Formats: sequence, C-alpha cells, structure tokens
Amino acid sequence: MAPSERRRVIDDAVRFVQERIRRHGLELALEVGEYLFFNVFRGDRALYRNGGTWTSNTIQRIARDPRVQVSDGFLYACIHAYLLVRQVGERAGESSVPALPFSAWAALWPLEDRPETLVPVAGWAAAERIPATTVQAVAALVEPYLAAGGQLDDLLVGSRRADADTPYRRILRLLGVIASLAVRRPPSPPVRARALAALAAVAAGCG
Repeated sequence: MAPSERRRVIDDAVRFVQERIRRHGLELALEVGEYLFFNVFRGDRALYRNGGTWTSNTIQRIARDPRVQVSDGFLYACIHAYLLVRQVGERAGESSVPALPFSAWAALWPLEDRPETLVPVAGWAAAERIPATTVQAVAALVEPYLAAGGQLDDLLVGSRRADADTPYRRILRLLGVIASLAVRRPPSPPVRARALAALAAVAAGCG
C-alpha cells in the first residue's frame, strides 16, 4: 500500500472510530444517567441536588464497586447529561436537541437552572463545534456575566445566527462588565487605576 493510500485509510478509520465513540458514548451516558436518576434518586431533582452526604456516598459506592470501577465524576456527568438533554428536549422539542458529545453536555451543567440560556448555548456549541473545555468555561460565566449587565451573545463567539450583534458592540459590553466588576470588587489601588484607565482607553477607541 502506498504511503498516501495508507494515510487515507488511517484517517478514514480514525474518523469512523471517533464518530462511533461520540455517538455511542452519549447513548451509554444517557442510559446510565436515566437509570441512576430514576432508580437511585426516584426521579426527584431535589433529592439528587440536596441529598448532601447521602448522594455523594451513594454515587461513590456504585462507582467503586469492583463490578463497575468507574469514577464518581463519570456517574455524576451521566446524570447531568441526561437531565440537560431531557430539559432541552422539553423546551425546544426532541427533534431540536443539538448534536453534542457527552463531554459537552456534562460541561453545560452550570446552566441547569437557566433553561432560557441552556438551549441557545447548547445550540451554539453544536453549530460551532466548540470544545467541551470552552463550553465549560462559557457555561460557568453565564450567570455572573448576565448579572453584571452583559448579554448572552457576547459570550457566544463565532455565532452564525443572522441576528448576531456587531463585534464592537460586544466588545463595549464586555468592557463595561469588566469595569463594573472591577469597581464592585476592586483589586489593589495601583492595579485598579491602571486597569480602569486601560479599559476606558480601549472603549474610547472602539467607539
């Protein structure tokens, strides 16, 4: 087999395996998450979220059983992914659930209490093929950023939606939120003065 042909065969095989792992990995996670949620936590979100030591001990005992031997984090992530996929399906319709890998769904857990932001962020992550680490970072920022006066679109970099805002307006809002946070939780005086001056200069340049 010629080197170029071998590279093509290997590349095709990698893509095939990657796609199967992605597809069946999510199916496995959703099945496990659904089972645990309904059979261990009786389908009760309050019991799952507020169970405290009982919840953590139960997950640990299941995960560390020699017949299973997976991490606690994996089982938590399965439950999170199941609850999030179900929530998006209920809100947007089963046919509109974004095609995201298991890791990306699990990364969206900080938005579990904010379905109005969960759906667009999940759609953005799927449309832009955003890595799970970036999805996790954005999901963690949504609540504090919106509370500080920002808009969700500011965080969804690369959005292809037709109504996406112009970049300079996003930058101005980002700078405004950063300046607001700097005033609310000020660093040391010299750093604060320099940071606010720099933000003002950049904002003036953008305007």
